[in-house]
Amino acid sequence: MPVTAALTPTDWQDLAACVDSDPGRFFSTDEEEIRAALALCAACPVREACLEHALSHGERYGVWGGMRESERAQLTRRRRRVA
Repeated sequence: MPVTAALTPTDWQDLAACVDSDPGRFFSTDEEEIRAALALCAACPVREACLEHALSHGERYGVWGGMRESERAQLTRRRRRVA
């Protein structure tokens, strides 16, 4: 279950599964490193908060909230169409 209730805007970062990981993995162009980052995200208790942060701050690069750059761009486009 995601741990997002009652978090301040940056508390989720301290609870992230990647908190002690090499950030380079999340901004790599190497497919193996990207898959490793995505696997870490899959089990992260604050994945949703991370994704919302990336979307609200226009993060264009890297893996955020278990999504690649292209996936976040698609989600953003879908949200705009619905709004």
